[in-house]
Amino acid sequence: MKNRNSQLIHACFAIGLTGLLTSAVVTAAPPPHYIQSITLAAQEGINTNMVVLKNVSANKHVDAIQVQPTTSDIAIALNGHLSCAEHKDIVYDKAMAYFGPSEASLFSASYFPSFTAGKNPRIPESGNNEKFNVPLAQIKQGHPAIRFDPLQELNKELQQHLNQGGTKLAFYQQDHFMQVERTVSMAGWCKLKNSNDSQVEDAMATVKLTVIYEGDPDLKLTGTLNAQLANNMPNQVNNNLPMKLDKADFQPNIPHHYGQCIPDQNPAIQINLQFSGTNTALLDLKVMPVSNTYADYGTYYAFSNIPVNAKHSKHINFSFPLINLLSQDKYSYMAISDNKVWNHNMKIVARVKPEGKDWSQWQDYDTAVFKHRCEPQVKFYSPAGLGGYQDNGEGAPVVPGRNTVKPADIKPDMGKIQAPAPVDPTPVPGPRRVQPADTDPQPQWQLKAIPQE
Repeated sequence: MKNRNSQLIHACFAIGLTGLLTSAVVTAAPPPHYIQSITLAAQEGINTNMVVLKNVSANKHVDAIQVQPTTSDIAIALNGHLSCAEHKDIVYDKAMAYFGPSEASLFSASYFPSFTAGKNPRIPESGNNEKFNVPLAQIKQGHPAIRFDPLQELNKELQQHLNQGGTKLAFYQQDHFMQVERTVSMAGWCKLKNSNDSQVEDAMATVKLTVIYEGDPDLKLTGTLNAQLANNMPNQVNNNLPMKLDKADFQPNIPHHYGQCIPDQNPAIQINLQFSGTNTALLDLKVMPVSNTYADYGTYYAFSNIPVNAKHSKHINFSFPLINLLSQDKYSYMAISDNKVWNHNMKIVARVKPEGKDWSQWQDYDTAVFKHRCEPQVKFYSPAGLGGYQDNGEGAPVVPGRNTVKPADIKPDMGKIQAPAPVDPTPVPGPRRVQPADTDPQPQWQLKAIPQE
């Protein structure tokens, strides 16, 4: 009886142990990847992702214009979705949105996408209720492919308008519509429930950002001069004022140099000039470093005795002396392919000599920054030259092209040349010409027997 009870106890213990093992097998371990998928797309619409610009100046003279955005940020509408792995212990953690690629963004903030998580049943959550609000002040600087400045986009349109013969007044009186494409991205995290064990994936999307400038039809060129300038006669315009340089501005979109360390030619930069008065004059203008930035280099560029007329605006181009600057030993550290951006602060200094008068004092005008960055270049050799290959800096061997092979000079062994055979009256064909291959366009040549001396 005692033995039977002992056997029964052992059997019950074995059954219980088997049940525990079975239970452990049924509880599945978390998968190695906590995220099943992640997607991001931009919402489309006529009033989506838009910045509006207006003239806020009470003075309606065109030179007093002050264009500003009506809001301090841009609201970007996105559709993001994160799907966590199908496991009851894998749950949604968080998400972030980025202006630019996630690893090189200019701004980031928390973002709430739509997501699904869990298993049997899957738990869906509807997000995307709030737009991705990006402060304009934080995305004005950076790589040209990432940054966004609505005023700069408007200035590009203005520069194109002026280059085509338009006027500043006509441009700012009219509405303008511009669009640019930029990259935004989203990162999403899923984690193991009741732990800090989390995994992340990201997705990118291209969005269209819209800039609208609302034209000011009240702008005009005429205005009331300062009473002192008008011979102390209020509201009267002096019709015989000497020439005066009112503005000397760098073009809005400076053509920075990113590429070959020492370029083949210097970048050309435009300066826009605006004069007032009724007479002609001569203009002296210099482009110089600002403060102590390469101050020992001297003047970047100088123009002398340029004839000018106040009847219309004028622009001149100068070449920034990048080649000469980087070719000097003391500035050679800036000609290294390390992808570092070098800033060259510059300013315009000018003076005028109105007809029949002396030169005015030198005066400072606009300032700007010209940037350059050296980037590694891939060398390419033409197949007609050294055989053609791309040199990645590893000293690849030169393989001659087929057109560079020339036949060696023929020098027959005089001891092996036989005397001519007796003349046969039967006509025979002349000596055969040796033809080069069709694929090798070398000149034809003829091998002839040399008589024995």
